[in-house]
Amino acid sequence: MSDQNTEQRKFNRFQGELSGSHSGLFAGTIASEMSKRNKDEVTQKKEKNRELLLSELEKVYLDLINEIDANLDAIHEAMQKNRDEWEERANRLNDIDDLLQEVKDGGELNVQQANKVIESAGKSILENATSADYYRVLIEIKIDNLEQIDTLDQSFVKLEEGEKFYHDLQEQANKIYNDQSLSKQDRLAAYARLNNEVGKTNFVEAALEIENQNQKVEMEDFSNTDYSQQVENSVNKISEIKLNF
Repeated sequence: MSDQNTEQRKFNRFQGELSGSHSGLFAGTIASEMSKRNKDEVTQKKEKNRELLLSELEKVYLDLINEIDANLDAIHEAMQKNRDEWEERANRLNDIDDLLQEVKDGGELNVQQANKVIESAGKSILENATSADYYRVLIEIKIDNLEQIDTLDQSFVKLEEGEKFYHDLQEQANKIYNDQSLSKQDRLAAYARLNNEVGKTNFVEAALEIENQNQKVEMEDFSNTDYSQQVENSVNKISEIKLNF
């Protein structure tokens, strides 16, 4: 065998080995890329699942907060209405006291102002009413408004109770939201518990029920002549009222 043939065989063997090395390198590169791709897919899947989880928890949390806010809005609206009525009745009482005080001081009853007060209370009086008639109607309005103011104060206390209740639920919901140590199931269970608490009591209705019950008691008292006796006793305190038209 010639030296040339020997060299050719060595060269061919080298080429084969080199080709095999390239194939192995190429195969290794593909495997590496596939492994990296799989890891990326797993990471992306985990991130997507995490986002879905956070999205679900976020929705439950926001729904709960919106429900609490809606109840607080209703309570605040009822509070404002309560205080507006309270102020209206308090101003009416002041007007009545001013009218009667002027008479007690020896002056005359301002009939024009008295008629305004009577009309503002939804009452009426005859055109030919006497001084005693005016006094009787004004005293009736005064007693009624004193009782209504007391009722409004009681119902307002119930509304304040509701306001505190929902603020407490709000704080609990935020605490759960910010507690990273809780699992998904723990958070969902905690949100569900708070959601049940939200609908447990309607404080606006409870406040209105206080007003309705008190009005019912007042009507029963009136039918038993207690209210009429209160008025009559007050009328007898002043023997004569001068009318100033």
